Amino acid sequence: MNASHSGLISTSGGRLATSTYQTGLNEETIDVREPTTGRVLTSLGRHLNAAQGWAFSPDGRLLASASCDQSVRIADATTGRVVHEFRDERPGNHPYWCVAFSSDGHRLAAGYGIDTDQDPGGVRIWDVET
Repeated sequence: MNASHSGLISTSGGRLATSTYQTGLNEETIDVREPTTGRVLTSLGRHLNAAQGWAFSPDGRLLASASCDQSVRIADATTGRVVHEFRDERPGNHPYWCVAFSSDGHRLAAGYGIDTDQDPGGVRIWDVET
């Protein structure tokens, strides 16, 4: 079983998010770590496919992740509890590739699509609170 890893540090520098994709299991685990020691503070629920992008909210409280499993999750970066999950229910494969919070943290944008005539891609925007 092969694994690939990547990471992202919060703007405050207080947290580090790392992901591990397990090729044989076809799932992605995202951990929030203490950046100087690498100690795992919490883990987010597994995506059922590769998580292509993730972002901390401006205040570092939330961590959003975008996945090829057609979902976007927002989790509490302290507890790992999923606060919101958005799923693309359209038929076919519509992976999410990236996420970004607005500068005030009130909205989340996610890019999706597979760049074909049937699905040229686009951006979805959600209100984080609702």
